[in-house]
Order: sequence, then structure tokens, then C-alpha cells
Amino acid sequence: FKGFVHFAKDAGKEPVAVVNADDAYGERLRREIDRPGAHIRTLAVSIGPGDLKIDLEGIRGEISGVKIRSELTGQFNASNILCALGVGIGLKLKPEVIARG
Repeated sequence: FKGFVHFAKDAGKEPVAVVNADDAYGERLRREIDRPGAHIRTLAVSIGPGDLKIDLEGIRGEISGVKIRSELTGQFNASNILCALGVGIGLKLKPEVIARG
């Protein structure tokens, strides 16, 4: 990860990390990245009850102003969609651009 940070800074970009902290490993990685002096911007995509509907018809809802509609099903796919959402937010893309995928 340190190599990525240096590469991004050398390219004039702000490094952004998207980490799923739903489990112990992800939480540990988040703590390692989010420390004083790391010069890394962290962001959180928080979802509450009812923000995403996941059923056999797919995944839909609205998170951080981004409308989500997918024919994929299951929590695993929802986590991947949220990761992509986090990347889009980290890259400062407009919500409508993120929604298009």
C-alpha cells in the first residue's frame, strides 16, 4: 500500500483507499491506513436500515445521494457495489456518473 501512496502522489493525485471494514481483517487494515501522518483521506459510506433493499429482484436504494439499481442479488454483491460507490466518491465523481457505473 505504501508504494501505491507514493505512486499516486508522484502522479499528482490524492491517494484514496476503500476498505470494507465489516470484518476483523478489514477493520485492522482500516486502522493501519487511517493513522496520523499517513496523509490518506478516508471516507465512510454508512448505510442504515432500509437504505438498500436486497432480494431476488436485485439490489436497489440510495446511498450518499447515489441511486443504486442492480439485477445482482445477495449481500456479497451489495458489498461490491458499495466498494465501487466508495471509489467513485473518493475520486470525486458526480453521483449520476457513479450511478451509471
